[in-house]
Amino acid sequence: MSDTPRTDEAVDYASNFHPDCEVVNVEVAIDLERELAEVTKQRDILIEGLEKLASCDWVITLPDRMDAVREIANETLNKIKP
Repeated sequence: MSDTPRTDEAVDYASNFHPDCEVVNVEVAIDLERELAEVTKQRDILIEGLEKLASCDWVITLPDRMDAVREIANETLNKIKP
């Protein structure tokens, strides 16, 4: 299974009209680019928040829990950083 099904579908559709070219409908490309920009923005906000959380030293009353929160934040950051 492809990891780009909408693009594949658009290329398949377009190849019916232009069999020698792989083209994608402009609306499809615009939608995909907008979605990518939004997800990238969300990812960057999440990274920023997790970095703040991972470096947080202000919760003195819950040190055991803060260690766990830092660990989860660091694990998550390692998974999502570009």
